[in-house]
Amino acid sequence: EPVQDAERRVIFEDPAQPMVLIGWHITAGNDPRYPAYEALASLLGGGDGARLNKALVKERKIAVQLQAFAGLPGDKYASMLGVLAVPATGQDPLKVEQAVYDVIDSVLTVNPFTAAELDGYKVRVRARNISRVEGNSSLTSALVSAQILQGDWREFFREQEYVQALKVDDLMAAMKRSLIKSNRTVGLIVNPPKQASNEGGR
Repeated sequence: EPVQDAERRVIFEDPAQPMVLIGWHITAGNDPRYPAYEALASLLGGGDGARLNKALVKERKIAVQLQAFAGLPGDKYASMLGVLAVPATGQDPLKVEQAVYDVIDSVLTVNPFTAAELDGYKVRVRARNISRVEGNSSLTSALVSAQILQGDWREFFREQEYVQALKVDDLMAAMKRSLIKSNRTVGLIVNPPKQASNEGGR
């Protein structure tokens, strides 16, 4: 896909639950820089303690659900890092979208990720990989996925080395490289404006 040089936006008016989906182009899963994007997704929106969850769901309460993930729609080829936010009742999706950018800008400028946050991520990845090798089925699935997606089943075991070698600077470099306006695509579901009543009928 050609390099994206301008933001793309799609706004869909529908009476359904409003939603905000933002995606930034990133590398494929076999790129040496990919582990940094997976760490980014986790630290931004991978759980209750992640930056976006704390700011938008717990503190400001403008969203009821928030997720961040790398590899949208898959990581065999160059993909996207995505953020999905579900606005709370009565909240403007555009304001929720801007709040996502505010948190990202804060990480880039005044409140960068800490070594403790990254260390916590490393522990979680290690625990996840240990659980995956405890059963024949899960181990087989992990090895097959590594073979198909990265061309070598041994990459499953090397992943731990890549993750443990990550530094905060790697995550910051990935953010500066990819989480920029010209590299993002935004999709919004917004409720249509209420129609004024026709007084006196037609």
